[in-house]
Amino acid sequence: AIELNPAQATFLNNRAAAHIQNFDFTNALRDCIECLRIDPTQIKAYFRASKCLLHLGKVEDSLSHLHAAQQYCDTPANKLSIQSEVFNIFKPG
Repeated sequence: AIELNPAQATFLNNRAAAHIQNFDFTNALRDCIECLRIDPTQIKAYFRASKCLLHLGKVEDSLSHLHAAQQYCDTPANKLSIQSEVFNIFKPG
């Protein structure tokens, strides 16, 4: 599907999810970044990019993606989800 329509952000976002399931955080991050370049309102791509960056040892960049997602949150539930992700990054243990 991506070869037929490389500008479809949702396809990239879905492939990023598949890469994450395979612990391929580098390629997942690449897809998330391209997805967000095409459509910066894809909140899941920010979450996925954040997760990848965290696994790649880039905590500050991970948090930056979560903070960037806040500007596209349209519901209190989405904002709470971001706060929860930030908490999970810094919780002890």
